[in-house]
Amino acid sequence: IDPESRTLVADVTITGDLLHDGAPIAPFSVGGSVDSYRYGDDGSFTIHQQTAAGDAIMTNGKGIGSGEFKLHLTNLPGHPSVASVDVQGVANRAGVIPTTFTTTYLDGTTATGSVRFAR
Repeated sequence: IDPESRTLVADVTITGDLLHDGAPIAPFSVGGSVDSYRYGDDGSFTIHQQTAAGDAIMTNGKGIGSGEFKLHLTNLPGHPSVASVDVQGVANRAGVIPTTFTTTYLDGTTATGSVRFAR
């Protein structure tokens, strides 16, 4: 987050076989100007972007200042068996962001786990 330019960039690199399909997820970024987000009456916002990892929608959960976020990925290139990946966490800790995720496959099955995003 750059307060002076009012921008936010989340760079995401995933290692390992997170989706259990043998194919890596391409590194991707989600970001933009704070002034370009769509805000709700409660201070919530939504960012919707096409990324190298698929169609990404990032939202904050409980309004500005909560630190809560959700990331929803669909149309993941190279992962034909995956319908979506949902990640949620709270970005209010220094140096690490603990999160949980759910991968939903086209056959209706799911896999869940946890991830620790770090700088």
